Amino acid sequence: MYIKKVLAKAAMIGALSFAMFNAPIAWAADKYIEATGTYFMDSRLNETGQSATARALEDAKRQATEQAGVLITATSVVADNELSQDEIVAVATQVLKFYGEKHKVEVVNDNILKYSVTVRAKVDKNNDDLLKSITDNKKRLAELTRQNNELRREYDKVQREMAALKERYATASPAEQIELKSQSVLNNMRFNATGEFEKGNAFYIRGDYDQAATAYTKAAAELNNSPQLHNNRGLAYYHLHRLTEATADFDRAIALDRAFAGAYNNRGIIAADRGNYSLAIKDYTAAIAANPRFAEAYNNRANAYAATAQYKKAENDYMAALEIADNNAEIHVNLGSIYFSQNRMDEAMAHYNRAVAIAPDYADALYNRAALYYTLGRYVDAYPDAQRAAELHPNNRAFNDLLAKIRKKLRR
Repeated sequence: MYIKKVLAKAAMIGALSFAMFNAPIAWAADKYIEATGTYFMDSRLNETGQSATARALEDAKRQATEQAGVLITATSVVADNELSQDEIVAVATQVLKFYGEKHKVEVVNDNILKYSVTVRAKVDKNNDDLLKSITDNKKRLAELTRQNNELRREYDKVQREMAALKERYATASPAEQIELKSQSVLNNMRFNATGEFEKGNAFYIRGDYDQAATAYTKAAAELNNSPQLHNNRGLAYYHLHRLTEATADFDRAIALDRAFAGAYNNRGIIAADRGNYSLAIKDYTAAIAANPRFAEAYNNRANAYAATAQYKKAENDYMAALEIADNNAEIHVNLGSIYFSQNRMDEAMAHYNRAVAIAPDYADALYNRAALYYTLGRYVDAYPDAQRAAELHPNNRAFNDLLAKIRKKLRR
């Protein structure tokens, strides 16, 4: 995950194919799912019922998510996009709601207990807007997919390690068994930490940044060497305006992974927020070096150049960003604003028009185009843009002031 930030007025911004159904649908009712996960606990390895239940629950949730993925491939929203299987599963994690569990324990032998957890969940019939917002935003979808895959790999790694411990225990010497028990305890701690990491991501996506930071901190007890964990907690701290702590986490993420483009970008934004544009430019440059296709880093470096009156460098970076992401309305607005400030009106208008074509209700694009029309004396053209911007953000003083000025010119 990373923060995006744009210069536009009043706006601030982290394959396998599948067969499509012949007739995409939009379901009329909630779809319910039931799935059962199991885990065989070996009491000789100091495993606890709580940890065994958590592992069975994770298995059940994974199966339910895969079932939900099958369901959402049939929706008209998802069917309009060519998604990989990993992307479908990542989307499913966002629209699946769990609401019930049943637990069962069976004795297999003197040492082994079978833990089963059955979950009930539903895919909400009213999730089309959420599905569309995820599938249409390719960067958000890619980030969700990457993080979901990372968590699954971590879960799988922990499970494989536990299975290996159990296999070794059967033929181990008494001294070796003591060591294997200690490793089992550490394995359970890592499993629980991965669960907290997953919770943190879920809280973050819902906008509950305080709970996200708390979950990430619990996960850090065992996953302190995860650059992604520190980056994610840094993002949560950023949204909580705890900038010192956010910076420390981005520092840690970069120390662990010198090629972590997102962490450089995020740290650069904090520097820019503090007015330290030279430091921000340094971090954005490092982000671009790590990922030359990082459009947001080009955009953010351009913002920093613009803030320090380095307009030619800003223009070059905005253009570089658009070569990568021409459908990004915010970048078009930013480049248009550079041209506007230099009285390059035709070029400014072209980029404002492009931004509005991409995002017809993007208030900053409408406001800036209305301001340009006003400057050109085209008050009739300016009016609908200014009116719509004010409707979208009725409490924005700048939007309302511009609308009042246009009305005065038109005597409305």
